[in-house]
Amino acid sequence: MQEVIQSQDGAGSVRLQRTDAFLVPIVLSYVAMAIVTTLGAGVWSWWALSKGQGEAVEAALPFWQSTTFLTGQGVLLGLVVVAGGVLYRKHRARARAVCEIHGALQDLAQGEQCEQALRLAPELGGYAEAWNALIRENQNKLDRQTDLEIQAVTQATHNAKDSLVGACDAMTAGLILIGKQMDITYANGAAKALIGAAQDDVVGKSALSLITDQEVQDAVKSIISGHLRRMVIIQTDHREQSAIGGGAVLRYQIRPGREQEKEAAVIMIDDITQQSNAEEARLSFVAQATHELRTPLTNIRLYIEELLDEENEDPVEQRKAINVISNEATRLESIVSDLLSVSEMEAGALALSAGDVRLDSLFEELESDYQAQAREKHIELRFELPPKYPTIQGDRAKLSVVFQNMLGNALKYTPEGGKVAVRVEAENEQLCVEVSDTGIGISAEDQQQVFEKFYRARDERIRQITGSGLGLSLAREIARLHGGEIDVRSEIDVGSTFILTLPTRKNAA
Repeated sequence: MQEVIQSQDGAGSVRLQRTDAFLVPIVLSYVAMAIVTTLGAGVWSWWALSKGQGEAVEAALPFWQSTTFLTGQGVLLGLVVVAGGVLYRKHRARARAVCEIHGALQDLAQGEQCEQALRLAPELGGYAEAWNALIRENQNKLDRQTDLEIQAVTQATHNAKDSLVGACDAMTAGLILIGKQMDITYANGAAKALIGAAQDDVVGKSALSLITDQEVQDAVKSIISGHLRRMVIIQTDHREQSAIGGGAVLRYQIRPGREQEKEAAVIMIDDITQQSNAEEARLSFVAQATHELRTPLTNIRLYIEELLDEENEDPVEQRKAINVISNEATRLESIVSDLLSVSEMEAGALALSAGDVRLDSLFEELESDYQAQAREKHIELRFELPPKYPTIQGDRAKLSVVFQNMLGNALKYTPEGGKVAVRVEAENEQLCVEVSDTGIGISAEDQQQVFEKFYRARDERIRQITGSGLGLSLAREIARLHGGEIDVRSEIDVGSTFILTLPTRKNAA
């Protein structure tokens, strides 16, 4: 009497079959006992009556073996079977529900998470409905947790993308990604500025319309077409064409995109204008320093040979030779001193030997040293000094270098018949020294770079005058070490004024 009740899925059917396999044998055993007992009582009664000895036998047997007892027992068992059948049918669904829940718990313990596989048939009653509600609530929790995890992963992905874009935009180097159709898929802010593009979005525009340098265009085309599968480095110099590349020296690094990337080419752009200027200035300085060193050495060698000439015994000529040797040696000392000072600046080892500086004696020496040079060029040199000087704390030797550079440049770049003035003022606990000239002047563009190491203005008239390009750079460094500053005001063919400001320790009486 096996009955299989179909549930909503295969797992439920199996659990229902297991329930019937447990309950049916018990019920069948009770029914068999009732049938056997009833049949035994009936056969015994029939046999006794057929022999005519029913009453005698009945009287001789104890009560519990009598026909009446056995018949009653059979009837009672029959009633028990009927009642058991009724109770079985009544509680069959509840018992099945309990067994089904037990089976579902076993499936859950083995890792089953599917709601449909764990649900019970609604026909199993209230237990099944309660279990299904519990499973549904658990599934809803799992769904919500999954949604939260998906949202967290999505947000993390967006944040990572935003962080990457932000990091690229913060780069000083330009970054451009180019697709297979020569379209720009990404460009950071530095790249837009370096190629002269507007700051709006350039994504989707043709790379050839924004990168105008022909050599770079050819390299990009070769890489995207597949004819070139290696990185290419191209340097462009547009300093003479300020409308292109912002008048800058740009270095392009162009490489093919990886096969798994959608970009066909990646371009990195670096502005190396300052490095190029510094390198050119350094090479120019080496050439200039070589010339500056060779000239005095040659003069010294020639005049030493003249002194060693036994036929030349003229005291005047000998004195002249000795003076030339002395001047050229001083010139060599100045050049070597500049080189050593630059080396100290580069190493960050330029230090001060601080002490009280008497400015009156310092300016007296300066005036005495340069009046002769001014007279040689017929330049009017004027010193406008205060009656009293403040006392400043500093390195006297290095401050002397600053004043010599300022005054020496004024005399060097002022043509014959010009004027140079040195004005010294002390007020508000500050010393101000101005050196003005009526020389060739400095352009506004050169004024921004005249204090850089090795830099010399591009004026052709300046290139005809010897110089290392180190004096003003060294002067500014020394001024800043003293807590001061040096600046310039100038106009071409009118003249220049260099202003040095230094803090004073106290006002002198």
